[in-house]
Amino acid sequence: PSVRVRLLPRASFAKEMETVVALLRNGLCVCADTFSESHWLKLPLKAFAELFKTESSPPSEALRRVKWYLSKGGEGLLGEVSTLSLGISFFQLCAVIFNVVGAWKGLPRSFAALRRARRARTKADKSKSRALEAGATRLVLRAQSDLAYSLVRLMLAPSFFVLATFTVKLTTQYFLEYALLLMQVALGVALWAMWRDLGSRRRKADCADQLSSATTKTPTSADDDDRALAFVDFVDVPEFPPFSPGQETSLVAVVEGSLEADAGEKCDQWVAAAKRFAASNPDAVKRLARAERRLALVDLLVWVLNFIAFLGYLVFPMTYFGPFERDPNLEWLGNFAGDLAWTIEPALLLVAACGIFNSSVSTKDKTKTD
Repeated sequence: PSVRVRLLPRASFAKEMETVVALLRNGLCVCADTFSESHWLKLPLKAFAELFKTESSPPSEALRRVKWYLSKGGEGLLGEVSTLSLGISFFQLCAVIFNVVGAWKGLPRSFAALRRARRARTKADKSKSRALEAGATRLVLRAQSDLAYSLVRLMLAPSFFVLATFTVKLTTQYFLEYALLLMQVALGVALWAMWRDLGSRRRKADCADQLSSATTKTPTSADDDDRALAFVDFVDVPEFPPFSPGQETSLVAVVEGSLEADAGEKCDQWVAAAKRFAASNPDAVKRLARAERRLALVDLLVWVLNFIAFLGYLVFPMTYFGPFERDPNLEWLGNFAGDLAWTIEPALLLVAACGIFNSSVSTKDKTKTD
């Protein structure tokens, strides 16, 4: 039998679409950075007016209106906008929608989760259970990260809106600079949360490695307890008393749903079961640890790419608000570095989401599938 562990959670359709939109948006930005001004995608709409001055009539009223508009070369400011800029602006508006919805849903949820986590932490401080204390601490850290990501979305939404309007020449450089400054703040918060999550993932992999090397089947040392506490955060332990099949499969889930008097006892039982599982399935735990390290590598690459984007886009607020003089070549290089990094990141996430980091491991016990 085997334990099927999905180390990278299956992304929702909306999340996958957001990743695809990010890939398209930043890919077009890279094209805008590298294509010559004479490229047909960078020509203004009015350059294509003659192509739409034909006798044919589209089948619908909406298409007829579009044809008429394009035959006029795009009235007003949009006539001076390139096809490439229109595409970039469209995907930037999509980013606005994704971030508004994400912040709208995420902020109330993350605030509520943080309140529950702090109540659990208060209860754990009064308990003698190290498992409950560790689980409550992880619950607080996870809630803080979720809140940070929701705040990032709240800051990115107006930033992308200004970028979208600036791309089609509907706003001025003044508003763009403040939007880029707000985006830098959002990126800084995201980098902090991502780095902390990355450290947590690597510690879990280290602990799983050490736990799988335990020489006794019932380890009792404090160090081994710490390794077990970290291990149960990401492995699906086969069913064991007193929990029935289908219940929580992580220590954090147990803490979150066990605020009653026996929470400490439940957490201690959970850790004991995890240690028994590791002692009887050392090879399985080692493979899980290796898979966790691979996923930690992906997280590290994502963090590095976002850090490159942060440094690249930093040139704009540093030269506008800071004491440095503006250099067109330096601005192009910084913008290109940020656009390229943000193009590679969603491509990497889409590849990782295909399931290459899921692991199927043999065990001596029962079978559990995700």
